[in-house]
Amino acid sequence: MQTIDMSFILLIISTLMILFLIRYALKSKPITQMQKLFALMLGSVAVICLGLIIQKLCFLAFATPPVYFEGFVYIGTCLFPVMFFIMAACFVSPNFKFTFKHSLLFIVPIVNVLLIFTNEWHHLFYEVYSFNLNEMVYGPDAYIHLAYTYGLFFLGIVMLLKHSAKTSGFFSKQTLMIIVGVSFPVVVNVLGSFNIIQMNVYTTPISFSFAVIFLTFAILKFNFLSLTPIALEKVVDRMSDSYIVLNDKNIIVDFNKPFINLFKVSDSSIRNHSVYEFSKYFPSFKNLES
Repeated sequence: MQTIDMSFILLIISTLMILFLIRYALKSKPITQMQKLFALMLGSVAVICLGLIIQKLCFLAFATPPVYFEGFVYIGTCLFPVMFFIMAACFVSPNFKFTFKHSLLFIVPIVNVLLIFTNEWHHLFYEVYSFNLNEMVYGPDAYIHLAYTYGLFFLGIVMLLKHSAKTSGFFSKQTLMIIVGVSFPVVVNVLGSFNIIQMNVYTTPISFSFAVIFLTFAILKFNFLSLTPIALEKVVDRMSDSYIVLNDKNIIVDFNKPFINLFKVSDSSIRNHSVYEFSKYFPSFKNLES
């Protein structure tokens, strides 16, 4: 009999972490294309987690068959690899534009979601559904979904690695944080899908908690969402002159290391803060408001 256990509690914690990161990603204005893609990718994970939470609660309260919620859960499951691939393309090319060919990436996910919603008529995705992945019996379409998902993840990670090698000459900490974060739930899912380890349907979304930790570190420590080219960042950090960049609302959005060293401030204390707020602590900046 299914009950509220530790895995379900961890799932709720994972969901809250993901929702928090979505809010953080959309906090700074104006919202960039990268921020939108990152939020959409995390949104697909939130759909998975929320779907599983509702699935569990409805099963406990009303004995609703869990498979009824799989179509909703798989909206997020099928969209996540596509959003990661598009986000990776945007990361390596700041001038990235979404075109018709990119919309073709959604064909397989849409077909898979439709097959899952209608699975009880043909059993092409699930022949037997269970909370425990090791007890599931998959249909032929499930393996198409797995191949497509892992294929997009592989291509996205390759793009990130190639970009990092070109811009930094080595694997940058920023890129490695993103890759490790995304790879962790993928590896867990592979091990469970092929019955290498015992796991239930909550294990993969819970593993996204670890992904969130790495992605949060990439954002806070390496300013992942800014999309500042790493090669350019290295150049300006080696300049003798200090500089800051303001947006149209006089918010500090970028700066170089000489600026931080000159005023003895930290990245987090000035980034996304008003330059007027910053000027209060330094007499040489008092004339900025005028």
